[in-house]
Amino acid sequence: MAKLKTMATCINGFTFREKPHNEMGGNTQIIQLGDITTNGELNFNTLITCNSQLAYNKFISQNNDIIFRGKGHCTATMITETTLPIVVASPLIIIKLESKNLLPRYLTWFLNSHEAARHFARSSQGSVIKAIGIKELQELIVPVPPLETQEKIIKLAGKLHQEITLLEKLKHSRQTLIMKSLLQTAHMQDQKEHPL
Repeated sequence: MAKLKTMATCINGFTFREKPHNEMGGNTQIIQLGDITTNGELNFNTLITCNSQLAYNKFISQNNDIIFRGKGHCTATMITETTLPIVVASPLIIIKLESKNLLPRYLTWFLNSHEAARHFARSSQGSVIKAIGIKELQELIVPVPPLETQEKIIKLAGKLHQEITLLEKLKHSRQTLIMKSLLQTAHMQDQKEHPL
C-alpha cells in the first residue's frame, strides 16, 4: 500500500476566465466537468474544440493519464487513444502516473471503488456540493498488488461491468414490455366499459 502522491503527480485542470466556446475545426479538445458521467465514463460527443493548444500545454492530458472528477460524485476515467490533444478544465484533476508498479486501468478502477469512495466521503469539503481537492486525492492509500494481479482485477472488473450493463438493459426492456402490456390492458378494458 502507498499514498497516491508517492506514485503519481496530480495537476488541477486549467481555469478558464470565461466559459469556453466550440470553435469549428479546432486543434484541441476540452474536457469539462459535465463530460464525465457519474459512472466514470468520458462522453467524447460533448467535448468542445478550440485553437489555442500552446497556451494550455501543462493541462494537456496524454494517453494513460487519469482524469478525476472530485466535485459532486467522485469518479475517474482514463484517457486512451485520442485524435486531438485534450485540455483538462478545472475543477477536474489530471493524474499522471510515475510508478512502474501501478497500471493506469487498475488505478482508475480503484479510484471508482467503494473503498476510495469512503476515503473521499471522509475527506470531502463543502456543505451542499461535496468536493475533493488535490490534497485529499494525494492522501488516498492505494493497495499495490503485483502487476499480474492488477491485470486479473482489471479483467474481472471489466466482465462485471459488462454484466451489470446487460442486466440494466434487460431490466429496462422488461419494464418497457410490462408497461406496454399494462397500458394495452387499460385501453382494452376502457373500450369494453365505454364503447365508442
